[in-house]
Amino acid sequence: MPPVEPVEESVDLLFEGENVLDVAFITGDEKDFEGAVITFDEEALLDLLEGIEGPVTPGTGPILEIPEVGEGGIKVRIPYDGVKAMEAKALTLTINHPLGSHTLPLEALSPETTAMRGFTIEKTYLEIIISEPEADTRLRVGNLLEAAGLEALGDPLDFSAAYSDGEKSYNITGYDRYVERTLIIPEDTDPREIATVVVIGTTGEIRSVPTRIVTTYKNQAAVFKSRSNSVYTLVGHSDGVPGVANHWSKAAVEDLFSRLVITDRETFDPEAHISRGEFARYITRALGLYGYSTGSGTLFTDVRTSDPLFEDIQTAVAYGIIQGYPDGTFRPHELISRQEAMVMYARAMAVVELIPLDNNRIDSYEDRHQVGEWALEGVSEALSVGVFNGTSPTTISPLLTFRHAEAATAIRNLLIKSRLIY
Repeated sequence: MPPVEPVEESVDLLFEGENVLDVAFITGDEKDFEGAVITFDEEALLDLLEGIEGPVTPGTGPILEIPEVGEGGIKVRIPYDGVKAMEAKALTLTINHPLGSHTLPLEALSPETTAMRGFTIEKTYLEIIISEPEADTRLRVGNLLEAAGLEALGDPLDFSAAYSDGEKSYNITGYDRYVERTLIIPEDTDPREIATVVVIGTTGEIRSVPTRIVTTYKNQAAVFKSRSNSVYTLVGHSDGVPGVANHWSKAAVEDLFSRLVITDRETFDPEAHISRGEFARYITRALGLYGYSTGSGTLFTDVRTSDPLFEDIQTAVAYGIIQGYPDGTFRPHELISRQEAMVMYARAMAVVELIPLDNNRIDSYEDRHQVGEWALEGVSEALSVGVFNGTSPTTISPLLTFRHAEAATAIRNLLIKSRLIY
């Protein structure tokens, strides 16, 4: 790939805490893109990475940070071989924008050989973009939020990525893991009003993603983790849930309500039993998983595409959290026992990469013999990290029917233990 001809100036990168010049350059404007275009020089990038010694594993590689450049959008272009070298070194890239940032491990962007068949590799770049959405998208997002009774706090940002050789393009719509992004919170925002970051789903439905608020020396930011590229925006806080005003689950339920996981504010009953379909909705919304409403249609004979829980069920099954039955049904209205719930939480732990700890914790419960053999591993894993707890210090009551309050509490525990929130 030919050396980059800088139009303006070298970008002052931060690599492993040290400033680095002459590796990436502002290379001028591009048609249909308003903002700075930063292109990495392949030879300089490979030389920089060559200095990294020793074996690297995911999460232990170097960190490369690109600063804010100007007021508009930012497009970062990395040559194909540079991407492969970054991936081999387990590099994590952070791209900063005046309104937010995007941090992602390069392994998550490994090119799919089949999807890129026919590309001219020596002309192929990975392009990662952070920009403010077009006016029509901003209007659509605003209308959807207003219709849902939600208030936008600050401006939305569009996060996207693609491989392109100048003639063909392969859009990266999502990742096989969570990646971290931020939205800067406007200075005049009351912290008590902040609820969650949301994304608009494939059907136009508003979906929350796991969000936590951090304060730096410069500003406040909403840090959120998700698996998809799309338009994200921060929304304001909602009122409490009357049904838990004096209930032990109040903190967990109202937290999940503010995160748009629980939506039935007026009718929510913490002591009501939860169904398989309702659980699918809770877990997928809490983890920010969505996007499986289209394709070949329903997976089950008893779940229609018109069912309000259709996308949640399809998504929970796609991620391996809940399974259907051998007869082709899902049985969305069937209630869940506590041991069934613990198995589902154990599967969700795998999705968020939460590793089981002390699996001997189950031995402290006197009724552990009631746990079915098929559920024993999942129950042990869910108990091991404190995602799930007993009904008393000595009982886990595996055969009791699961309730909404218990579901909300365990889901919130899962989010906290996996550091997706707080």
